[in-house]
Amino acid sequence: MAQITTKELSALSDLLSMEKNMVAKYKAYACETTDTALKTEYQQIAQRHQRHLDELYANDTQFRASMDDDTMRLFRQYKLNGGQDDTW
Repeated sequence: MAQITTKELSALSDLLSMEKNMVAKYKAYACETTDTALKTEYQQIAQRHQRHLDELYANDTQFRASMDDDTMRLFRQYKLNGGQDDTW
């Protein structure tokens, strides 16, 4: 497998964050509504985003396996800083 770039890792991290937020939002919307049809729709959307999140986590694991030591060190630092590291 080809080495993943820091830009790709940053994009993957952004996608993971966005999907986590979408799952949380639609679960909250489903809890807040009293409309049964709307509740079902929100739950389905949350499930779809959960599947996206699961797929991204699987890819994240594959990508990490392809990293060299220096890239892995930077990735860990980036994750520890919540995606706010200037090196990315």
